[in-house]
Order: sequence, then structure tokens, then C-alpha cells
Amino acid sequence: MSTPVQKLSHRVRQAFARRIRNNQYEVSPAGILMPRDGVFIGGHFQSWVNGEDEQVDPNTMTLQGLTYLIKAAFASYAQIGTWYVAPFSGNVAPTTALTAANFTATQTEFTNYAETTRVVWAQDAEASQTIVNNADKADFTISSGGGTVWGAALVSASAKSATTGTLPCCSQFSAARVMLAADVLTLAYSLVAADA
Repeated sequence: MSTPVQKLSHRVRQAFARRIRNNQYEVSPAGILMPRDGVFIGGHFQSWVNGEDEQVDPNTMTLQGLTYLIKAAFASYAQIGTWYVAPFSGNVAPTTALTAANFTATQTEFTNYAETTRVVWAQDAEASQTIVNNADKADFTISSGGGTVWGAALVSASAKSATTGTLPCCSQFSAARVMLAADVLTLAYSLVAADA
């Protein structure tokens, strides 16, 4: 699945690549800004409990993720074909230093759900410079004992508590999701390239 940046014309991609090579971009926890082109790339998570009480929370784009995005879009870096959603239970704000290697320990990955692996982020086709998993959201069926979920991340490794791969983004929820056994936590992630 192509990222929004990869959908841009060849001429625009060349211009962006030149900006990257010349360090003419700004990195913030929210994403990448290319001031000369007026383009911002970032994202957000949406969450529901049992199909209700929608929350929308901005994410932190990690340096690991921003590096991957730049390389995959502009430097012929090998593209990761499948991404997974990983909830976490620590009341910890993610930082740009977060990686797939330290996510489980830093954010306290939440694994008390019935699905045997992290749930696939099944992206819809890109539309209006946005990719989201609206058609097939990531559902987590909470196991016995329940638990509290404070946020979620996107990662490239499928195994629960894996410490390999790439972690492009992570979001702390504005309000914790207190889950009971058999509750379903639904997560959608949107990656957006927009005019800045």
C-alpha cells in the first residue's frame, strides 16, 4: 500500500527529495513539515469502546517512523507491506525517541485481548492524500480481567510484545479506555498529507 507521499507526481517527489537532501524540512512530534512546499504529513488515532464513545487523538510521529517515511518515499528504501496496531496500558506520553525496540517496555504494551497477534492495520485505498483503515478497523476483544488502555501505536511486527521492526507513530488517548472482559476496543489510524 502506498503512502500519501508516494502518490505524488514524479516531479513533486523529486522536489521533495531535493528538500530532504538539503535539510529543508522541519520535524516535530506531530509529523513532517516542508515549509517551502506548504505540505504537512502526520496522523491521528480514533477509538471506540463497543462501537460507542468515539475519541480522536493526535499522534506523535517518531524519529524512527519519519526516517522510514522519508527513505521509503524518496530513497527507494524497502517498503514495509503490513502494519499492525498495538494498544498500550501505561499512562505515558510517547516521545519522538520511541522505537519498536523500546515500545513494549516504555509504553507497557497491552496484550490482554483474545486475538493471538497484534491486529493488522488494513488500509483503505488512498483518497484525498489520506490513508485510513475505515473499512476494516482494528478490533480487540478484551479477555478475562479487562484492563485500562491509554493509547495505541502502529508497528511493523505482528507478535504481541515484539521488540523488532519499525514504529512510525504512537498516540496517548486524552482519556483512558477502561475495558471489561468481552468489551471490544476498536481503533482506526489515519495518515494524512495536507496543505500546511
